[in-house]
Amino acid sequence: FEGKFGRTAYAHLFVTQAMHDFLIEKWDLQGQKLILHDRPPYHFHRASAQEMHDLFRRLQPSLTSQNSLNGFLPESSLPYSTPFTHTARSTTSPSPPAESPNFRAKKSSPTPSSVSITPPIYTDVGLPTQRLDRPALLVSSTSWTPDEDFQILLEAMAVYETRATELSLLSAKKGHQSNNGTLPKLLVVLTGKGPLRDTYMRKVGKLQEKWSWVRCVSLWLEAEDYPILLGSADLGVCLHSSSSALDLPMKVVDMFGCGLPVCALDFACLDELVKDGVNGLVFNNSAQLAEQLESLFMSFPKSPRLAALRSSLLKASKPASSSRRVRSPPHRVGLDSEWFWGTWEDNWSQTVRPLILSDLGPR
Repeated sequence: FEGKFGRTAYAHLFVTQAMHDFLIEKWDLQGQKLILHDRPPYHFHRASAQEMHDLFRRLQPSLTSQNSLNGFLPESSLPYSTPFTHTARSTTSPSPPAESPNFRAKKSSPTPSSVSITPPIYTDVGLPTQRLDRPALLVSSTSWTPDEDFQILLEAMAVYETRATELSLLSAKKGHQSNNGTLPKLLVVLTGKGPLRDTYMRKVGKLQEKWSWVRCVSLWLEAEDYPILLGSADLGVCLHSSSSALDLPMKVVDMFGCGLPVCALDFACLDELVKDGVNGLVFNNSAQLAEQLESLFMSFPKSPRLAALRSSLLKASKPASSSRRVRSPPHRVGLDSEWFWGTWEDNWSQTVRPLILSDLGPR
């Protein structure tokens, strides 16, 4: 029906260039043909330290209920600190030594949790800031279906565990006190529900019993918390492979809207969204993903390569249209030398509005 009667429509909108080319050839479409790439909702943004602090206060019950996290996360004292943020400046009671990064993994403890429920009395509480000893936070939104090969991430996490252990031992042998040349603990948060969830989480559970550096948990979030989690994370991973090779994963669009760099499984037309080395990295197998995780999280939280990807996303999301043009590294000039990003309103105004209201001219 669509192919027969839709072909003569006044205008056709496509979410990718690949779909545009495919349908024009298949259905001999007439009329105007426009590509309108998806954009995230307006409220998706990079989370502030305050938003991050409030989020992990709300998520604390969900995190402490995960047995695998016992002894893994930094100690915290609600409501003044979480495993990722803290607010305390001084207390009326004797204070412990100033918090400093702890880059040595600890074996899981059988004790219930490292969260204090009897906070000290604070006389000076500042705004939340990110902790230096926080773990790196990786988020992957999955439907837990065969379309997403979770085994790739599982194998990459295992390699990360091995490399983090090796680098920690090497650093200790050399007597280094900083995190330079080492990898941080890695907390992988998986969101979503699907038929393969229980199968893979059982596999994860068995593997991480022997792990010290990596933990993987599955969380179901309230709708309003999902963009804040994306905006609080350090890296996103997309395992989606389009069966048609004509559409793009909305989960990556959401991540970009939150200023979150992405490592994405490669497939045809992915380069319309993920610009390798500019706003994310592209992988084809678990070995490549493991290498990317190591390079991005090296010397965390001051990881140069991760910071560069995040910077390009933030620059491309600035309100001024002239600031949303981000150049690719020199080795990619000529392929996709510039990358544009904007809000849904920007996209609509630049693409569809002139067609519908051409007599009014551009805004």
